[in-house]
Amino acid sequence: MLEEVVDATVQKFTVEGGDCRQTRQCLNPGHRCYKKNEHWAACKESCTAGIHMDDPPEHRTPWSCELISRASKKDEDCSQTRQCLDPGHRCHKKNEYWAACKENCTPGIHMDDPPEFRSHWSCELLSEATKDEDCSHSGMCVERGRRCFRKNEFWAGCKESCTPGVHMDDPPDHRTPWSCQLVSSTPQEDCSQTGLCMVPGHRCYKKDDHWAGCKESCAPGPQPDDHPDHRTPWSCELITL
Repeated sequence: MLEEVVDATVQKFTVEGGDCRQTRQCLNPGHRCYKKNEHWAACKESCTAGIHMDDPPEHRTPWSCELISRASKKDEDCSQTRQCLDPGHRCHKKNEYWAACKENCTPGIHMDDPPEFRSHWSCELLSEATKDEDCSHSGMCVERGRRCFRKNEFWAGCKESCTPGVHMDDPPDHRTPWSCQLVSSTPQEDCSQTGLCMVPGHRCYKKDDHWAGCKESCAPGPQPDDHPDHRTPWSCELITL
């Protein structure tokens, strides 16, 4: 069991000294993933563009210091990353223009906002949800092995599996049918019906009338990472439902 946990952690996060271009997440608290060039990115507390004298002499070339981390600080907009750098914080939506990392969120006016920005928070959860929380806005679940399934237009929950119909483990006063439609898609699944991607930073792009996929970005035309048998043009139209 411990080995499985370690393996999962290594796959999800990058340790100090490693290349974080693939995970975009750092194991050390307070570190974020910064890009050096197209061949390397590393976990650092901060990054100043240019030459870093702590690099080995043979690798002392400029850093772009572009932030490619999948986590946001508490004073940054997290609507795209949907993940938070500070432990115990999760991404909550204010409106269509802003979301922020908070330990908790109550819908309404937040008096700690600057007066000129003191408008209504919806507090929809955009980060991973627990099994008792609504995951309809994030499509992500905290616990491994669970997916976000829709019950109705008002609720979705994290479950290992889902059979359409009434679920007897629901409280009696909420024992109404589940549709069991998946709320989000993996990179290997067609996202044309969900319009939402499980991987933070990915968005749903249309290929053609038969397929859409979750990608970080999309340039219209054939995609080199497609299987040779399916290397036909992508329209790259952004799908949001």
